Amino acid sequence: MHIEFLVEEMSAQVALQNILAKIFFGYHITFDIHPYQGKLDLINKLCPLSFVICPLSFVGETGSRLR
Repeated sequence: MHIEFLVEEMSAQVALQNILAKIFFGYHITFDIHPYQGKLDLINKLCPLSFVICPLSFVGETGSRLR
């Protein structure tokens, strides 16, 4: 099994890397962690044309902090 994780920041990547290594130890599970620079960066990279087709485009305004 392979799992992909999308996280909002580098610190989440480091924390998740350590936690998952312990949880998945001894199992045949691989994983990749992809860090982004906040929710807007993540949304924009997942939906590059977010102003047209992405259902997440209404989630926040450019420049504002999403919760």
